[in-house]
Amino acid sequence: MEDSHFNVAFGYLAVLLGYFTLLQHLSKVIRDALPGGTLQSLIASIKEFIYHHEKVDALSENYEHSQTGMTEQLSRMLRKLCDTETKLALDH
Repeated sequence: MEDSHFNVAFGYLAVLLGYFTLLQHLSKVIRDALPGGTLQSLIASIKEFIYHHEKVDALSENYEHSQTGMTEQLSRMLRKLCDTETKLALDH
């Protein structure tokens, strides 16, 4: 598999795991399974995925295929994930 295809697949998997982490009954389980027992690596992966989507949005803003809405939705999820990490860190 080409590196770019791998990176896209990895990004989508990180996003999916991020959404799962927002589910109360999974957040601590997922956090504990990640390196260092924190969500930082997951948050970093999702930030990178969003960054690439923002670049694509900037290049395609004049086209009907712009995914600005998706990028905004991912950013909202990331903020919730960061809040979850803060809460879990305080409880730990």
